[in-house]
Amino acid sequence: MINKIHRRFKELSDISSRIIIYGMRLSCLLMCVGLALHLLNVHAKYGSFYISLLSKYISEAAVSITAIIIIGGLAFDYYFKKHKSEQ
Repeated sequence: MINKIHRRFKELSDISSRIIIYGMRLSCLLMCVGLALHLLNVHAKYGSFYISLLSKYISEAAVSITAIIIIGGLAFDYYFKKHKSEQ
């Protein structure tokens, strides 16, 4: 199954694969920021409820961005391959 996903990813157009790669990097960066805030808050002497909520919202945003980027990149690839074949 992993080989099939890898093969399909190689078939994507260059711009679609770049959109997905850079979007995943952004999402991973946001997830790391959310995790770092959470760990700092948990191990701090006086943890803050607001920092806890902020780390939760940043992590949720990272997951949402991942879904949006993957769906958007695949839709972008489908759209341009469809219209390129019609020309």
